[in-house]
Amino acid sequence: MSNLQLELLRTFTHQISDEDVLAIRKMPSDYFAKKAMDLADTAWETNN
Repeated sequence: MSNLQLELLRTFTHQISDEDVLAIRKMPSDYFAKKAMDLADTAWETNN
């Protein structure tokens, strides 16, 4: 397992609601989408 997988297992050793599971599942895609948009904005600004 990766270091991230192990950390997530340690963090979520207790039951959480289905609503929380859905919100947590959305977080990585939101994070990487923002990261991609930030890179695109930087490229846009650099190249006019």
